[in-house]
Amino acid sequence: MYERSKFERGSHHIPQNATYRSPEIQNQIIQAMVQAVRSSIVKDINESDVKWFTLMEDGTRDKNNRENIALAIRYVKDGVVNESLLMVKTTENLDAATFTELTLNTSRKITLTLLYA
Repeated sequence: MYERSKFERGSHHIPQNATYRSPEIQNQIIQAMVQAVRSSIVKDINESDVKWFTLMEDGTRDKNNRENIALAIRYVKDGVVNESLLMVKTTENLDAATFTELTLNTSRKITLTLLYA
């Protein structure tokens, strides 16, 4: 027989007039989705074929003279090379210290272990 999902089991507790359109609720939903995706990426990395991965970071200035920095990771799982976006941040600075701080903070946030050889 069909087993109901957590959502289906709990959906009868949700008010029928709920719209979830407030910025606060939408931001909470987005953050929950971000955490779920990051957890999935870390799980894939931990289950990857090889223990090494590549961090890729790049930045570009926007018209307001702020730097938009993207951090991605490349790893091999099941013989396939995967690339996943870990974060996008905006900063005023375009220097090595800022890039390094963002990289280390992101790796700590997703509990990614960086080994220094």
